[in-house]
Amino acid sequence: MIKEIIFDCFGVLSQDGWMAFYKKYAKPEMMDDLHAANELADKGIMSYQEFLQRVSDITGVDKAIVHKMITTSLHPNEEVFDFANKLSKQYSLGIISNVGSPLEHYFPSGYLDIFTEQTLSFKVGSVKPSKEIFEIHLNKTGIEPNEAVFIDDREVNCEGARFAGLNSICFKNIDQLIDELQKLDVKINQ
Repeated sequence: MIKEIIFDCFGVLSQDGWMAFYKKYAKPEMMDDLHAANELADKGIMSYQEFLQRVSDITGVDKAIVHKMITTSLHPNEEVFDFANKLSKQYSLGIISNVGSPLEHYFPSGYLDIFTEQTLSFKVGSVKPSKEIFEIHLNKTGIEPNEAVFIDDREVNCEGARFAGLNSICFKNIDQLIDELQKLDVKINQ
C-alpha cells in the first residue's frame, strides 16, 4: 500500500530554468565544465553564489543574468500542484531534488507547505540517481521503499529509485501521472 508520494522538483513541480539556460548558452566545449559546476552545487560542495560565478566565468554571461534565467524561468506546474494538494489529503508528500540551494528560492510562498519532507542533494551530499539519496529520504520518513512512489521526468532517476526499492513513474503529463498512480492503487479524489 502506498503511503508516500515523492516528487522531483525541476521538470515535475516546475519547469527547469537551468536546462533552459544550458540550451541557450552552452557551447559543446563548455558542457563538461558546466556539468561539473552543476554537480558540485547539487552536492553542496560549491555554494550557489560560487556556482553562479563559475557559470558566468565559463559562459561569459553576466552572473545576474545567470541567476535570473535559472530562477525566474522556473514556473510552478499548476496542474501538478493542484493534483498534489488533492493527494495531500490522503498521503504524505515528499520531494527529492538535485539542487544547489533551498527550494524556497524557486517557488512562491506557501507552495511547498504540503510537502512533509524535502531531501535536497546539497544538504545531504548525494544526488539522484544514486540509491543513497532515496535511502536517506526513507530513513527520515520511516516509510518502507515499497510504500513509496517517486515521480521524476528523467528515466535514469526513476531507475535509481527502483534500484532502491521504490515504485517509480517517469512523468510525461498530468493525465499519464494519474493513470500510472491508479495502477499502483493510489486513491485519486477528483
